[in-house]
Amino acid sequence: MTEPTPGSSPKNLIEQFRATATRSRLHPAEKLLLGVVATHLVFLPWALGTMHVWSQVTSFCLAVLGFGIALRPRDYFLRGGGTPPTRDEPLDSLGAGKLTTGSTPRRIAIQRSALLPFQNLIRFPLCWLGLAFLIYVLLQALNPAWEYCLAGGYWWLQKIDHIHWLPTGMRAPFAISNPWRNLMIYTDAWLLVNTLWIGFTRRRSLQILFTVLGCNAFALAVFGLVQKALHLELIFGFWKPPASYFVSSFIYKNHAGAYFNLLLCLTIGLFFWYSYRSQRRLDKSSPGSVFVFFALAITVIIFFSASRTATLLMGIIMLSVVGYYFWRKRQDKTDLMDNLSIWFPLGCVLIFILVAIYSLDTGTIIDRLYQAAEMAEVDGTGIRRVASRATLDMAEDNLVCGWGAGCYRYYFPVYQVRYPELARDDGRGRRLYWEHAHNDYVETLAEVGLVGVSLLALLLGGSAWLMILARVWENPLALFATLGLVITAVHSSVDFNFQNPAILLTWCALVPTIILWAAKERGSRVP
Repeated sequence: MTEPTPGSSPKNLIEQFRATATRSRLHPAEKLLLGVVATHLVFLPWALGTMHVWSQVTSFCLAVLGFGIALRPRDYFLRGGGTPPTRDEPLDSLGAGKLTTGSTPRRIAIQRSALLPFQNLIRFPLCWLGLAFLIYVLLQALNPAWEYCLAGGYWWLQKIDHIHWLPTGMRAPFAISNPWRNLMIYTDAWLLVNTLWIGFTRRRSLQILFTVLGCNAFALAVFGLVQKALHLELIFGFWKPPASYFVSSFIYKNHAGAYFNLLLCLTIGLFFWYSYRSQRRLDKSSPGSVFVFFALAITVIIFFSASRTATLLMGIIMLSVVGYYFWRKRQDKTDLMDNLSIWFPLGCVLIFILVAIYSLDTGTIIDRLYQAAEMAEVDGTGIRRVASRATLDMAEDNLVCGWGAGCYRYYFPVYQVRYPELARDDGRGRRLYWEHAHNDYVETLAEVGLVGVSLLALLLGGSAWLMILARVWENPLALFATLGLVITAVHSSVDFNFQNPAILLTWCALVPTIILWAAKERGSRVP
């Protein structure tokens, strides 16, 4: 370290050093990590919802890469007063502390400090709870009690030797589904959550990531609207989906509706946050106006997805927006909605919706929604309730440890035949085959038992407690992003949304980012 040159006050040099430092600049390692994580989360929905082996392996590799970058120690300048490393500048972003007093270059004393992410990881309770769940699924994978057999176009399960007092799974093809494949997906989520928690030290990183997710959701919505307008039968113009109810890059319309609802809430939160920030700064314009258009475009694609549950939950989201607006207006007499800059984009959005309704086959969409409602009375929702009841029967027969993660589809036919509604013909001379229970909670109970569900409940409870400590309700972005998490969880009670890795990983990624964002916005320590 070099002492200040005589003739200049050390206090003045330190003040000049602080004034010349660009506080918004990110550490190079954090920039790289932000790029990897953003690429990962953008990739998930575009890769057909990450429902296939190739996309899940790619996602896992990106998660490992991001985790490795996040674990690397970082060097920082520790400025006067012992400021924590997470609030200081990167060592290589300030030119080694060079200062200029008059025309003479001078240097000041600089203390080098390091950020050790591994220490933060050790103190992160969700890391250890998640690791315990991964070990539990690993035991299921290593201790199969049944083996999948295939011959002559027919398959069956054959019982094999196993350790009875340990959790059990099934030996089945990785390309279809088995505990090893589910373990890879769960590990992907675990790595992503830990990466965000220990790797993102700046609020600006979170802001950029949220903005990227909002823009990506808008791009997906536009892509889906173009598909609807042109009546395309192939995704990306070359891949033929197994059914005609695909939306945008999602094979299944309900998965598309759940993903768009999750990102709709995030986009609405970005609108409110950018608008309030602009109001506080007395800016002439605000990026929030752009997110109004993004949110309404996403709303349109949810409607045209013909997903009945997603459309209903979207209505609840819109009611929440209206309620939040009037609550804020009552709290603050100079509410942002009084600005002309807000009403203008709303008018543009209204015109956009009218054009979309006129251009697309709205009548067909409405007819499908009516047909879905009628089917729900006699078949749709009713048959899902029966499937949930049959799944509970399956869970009760192996309640403590479950049948094995990813093994639901193999053993459920044993219980399916007990209910005629579930074993009926699919119209093509084949019996209905249930890959999932259309209820994530009872399916999870059947697969991992009470032990696995207890670990997941502790994870959810710990996340909720950290959100309470961060006071997420005080920040509009954190509040609406949390609403998106709740909406997706509610939707999963009547569908298998968390069996879609794009939804699962995005949902998991939002949990730590919401907590970090709320804490940093309040200027408090991370819980």
